[in-house]
Amino acid sequence: MTCLASVAARGQNFIVASSGRLRKICCMAEPERELLVVSTGDANPAEAVSDAGGRVTQRLAERIALALVPDRAQDALASQRDVTVYAEDVPDDVLATLREDERVFVDAWRERRKAKQRTGEGQSWDAPGFQAP
Repeated sequence: MTCLASVAARGQNFIVASSGRLRKICCMAEPERELLVVSTGDANPAEAVSDAGGRVTQRLAERIALALVPDRAQDALASQRDVTVYAEDVPDDVLATLREDERVFVDAWRERRKAKQRTGEGQSWDAPGFQAP
């Protein structure tokens, strides 16, 4: 098939084949959400994420993983045995069960998600009261 032109229509991409027909080549990406996945038994969180259709972005040993999971797959991941999924925050009683390295990992994830309050945020470098680098 020879590509004569590419066309974008209604958020989807097409190519015009040598036959003159439009052929769909891809569609828009699905919305994803970052989730913290913790093994509560023998389950491997990375495998659970993969089985649900998500992808692991970070992991700590075999017990904790951060993953990007499509919206449509979040329920499938949460329903798997021996894993618990957190989208917002981790309860203190769960934090108390984690080893020190696991708590540091989870705390870093929690801190990264908080809104930042930086002096001069959004201002240009040469704004009054600030010195340009």
